This record gives sequence, C-alpha cells and structure tokens, in this order.
Amino acid sequence: MNFKICKIEKPHPGTTMAIPQRDETMMTQKKKQITTQCFILVCALILVGTTPGCATLMSGKTQNITFDSEPKGATVSINDVAMGKTPLTLKLNKKDNLAFKFEKEGYKTYKKQMETRIDPWAWGNIILGGLIGFGIDYMTGALYEYESNRYFTTLLPRESEDVLKLREKNVREYIAVNYPHLAAEMSNNLTGVHINTLLLLLNISEKEEQADAAKRIQALGYAYKNASDLSDAIIRNFPIE
Repeated sequence: MNFKICKIEKPHPGTTMAIPQRDETMMTQKKKQITTQCFILVCALILVGTTPGCATLMSGKTQNITFDSEPKGATVSINDVAMGKTPLTLKLNKKDNLAFKFEKEGYKTYKKQMETRIDPWAWGNIILGGLIGFGIDYMTGALYEYESNRYFTTLLPRESEDVLKLREKNVREYIAVNYPHLAAEMSNNLTGVHINTLLLLLNISEKEEQADAAKRIQALGYAYKNASDLSDAIIRNFPIE
C-alpha cells in the first residue's frame, strides 16, 4: 500500500492570510434582517396599543341623556347626587352604573336604574381591532351605551296624610296577622304569596323593585324576630308615600 505524504506549508513571518469575506457578509445581512423585523414588531405593538377601539372612536366614552317629567321642575338626582331640575340634559360617563330619581314636593318620588347594552359600533372591532379593540372599549366604557337617550315620566300626586297613615296601619296589621307565614318564607329565602302581598301594601309594584325589596325584607327577617320589631323596621326602610 502506498501512502502520499502532504506537506503543509506555514506562512512566512510578516505575511497576512486572506479571510473569506462571504460568511462575514451573510452574517451582517442576517443581523440587519433581524433588526428590521424587531423594529416592525415594536412599531406594530405601539400602533395597536395606541389605536382606540371602534366604539371609543365613533361614539366616545360619554352619552348625552335628557331627563324630563310632567309636571316640570322635578329635581333630578344621579346616584343620589342632585344634578338639576327637569327638563335637563346631562353628559354621562357610559362606564358608570347609574340610577336616577325625580323628586318634587307634593308628588311621589320616581326611581329607575339606567340599563345599558353593547354599543353597535363595538362590533366593528371584529373586523379592525379584534379582542384588543374590545378591551380598549371596555376599559374606556365605550363598549356600552345607555338604552335610551331620554327618560320621561308623569309624576303621581302624593296621597294625603290620612291616607298614608291608613296604609301604614294596614301594613302593620298584615305583618302582625301573617307573621308566621312571612317568617317561614323569609327563613327559606322564598318570595311567596305573603311577601308579595306585603310588597303591594308597600306600593312596590315594579318587578325590578320588587326583587330588590324582597331581598331587603328577607334580611330584616333575620335581624328582627317578632312582628312588632319587624313592622317598625319595614316602615323605616320602606317609607309609605
């Protein structure tokens, strides 16, 4: 078997070896490409973070709401803060959970929770902003809008003192006679025929108000264990108007 010996020559002192330039050029280009991609990504994140949702952009965070009554001149309170007298238009933050009431001397107080719904403009986020747009609209409050731009009611005259006293007497007598049945419903967190009758005697007829009032009456039933004390507590919490 023949072997061939190869001789490796060393460079002479003082000479410089040539380094291939191709690999160095490719590395430089790759670094530039990565830098460009990172720059584009950062710009995109900044753009998304500063772009408002559709509802924020189109309808804003507030909504003009008009309050009116018959007769005019009723005091309008928002979350128990007096804002002015009817007719009245207010710019309200759509993010807040609001309730209003009308008060006028000689008339019964009118109360209502202001219901909200999703602003139709918010659905534009599906096309433009996706979940990020929905998130922005939610944080600003623009995701929702109040169902009505105008609230109007006819105030009912307050009854005479004699009539109010008679109604209070009827409430007390009903509780005294039906206390065992009321106690049974309250202890079981039920809104049965006896609690419903009591609500009507208290002149609470709207379904939303009835649900809240029934819970409050049940809570009073836990705190007061006899008919007399329960009657006093209910009259205090539900003034006869």
